[in-house]
Amino acid sequence: MVSDNLVLKELITNDLRYDSRSAFTLSLNHRGTYTGITDHDRALTTRRFAELSEECQQAGISGEEARKALGNEFRTPGHIPVCRESEGGLSRRQGHTELAVGLARLANMTPVVIGAEMLQPDGDGALSVKDARAWAMQRDIPFLEGAQLIDALNL
Repeated sequence: MVSDNLVLKELITNDLRYDSRSAFTLSLNHRGTYTGITDHDRALTTRRFAELSEECQQAGISGEEARKALGNEFRTPGHIPVCRESEGGLSRRQGHTELAVGLARLANMTPVVIGAEMLQPDGDGALSVKDARAWAMQRDIPFLEGAQLIDALNL
């Protein structure tokens, strides 16, 4: 429990400058990883997190049993930041997390996703929508804007 952990208690924040409803929770690694930083380790962590989420949902496992299953396979801190969709999803918040989860639902996939922001070449700012669209077109990757997803989900 956070209240029992003096370090975590001091780290709890309510002063995020960009959003008072951040989706971030904790970071984790699969217990089968070595450092957790390699592409292989990150892929294992992400894949098993999605698989375990699906397994728990299908089996109707929640609460203490689900937390134990998570703890059996994962540890924190790790290299994969876990975000949670806000209650009400896209109808309440149109953040990257809710949009990504909405896209997974639209594709009839487990609503567990990885988000990675596209940055400017100097790494100091987000890539503009115009530049992101151009990057996607150069690589023949579909480009979808949040408003298009919200329309597709009939929200």
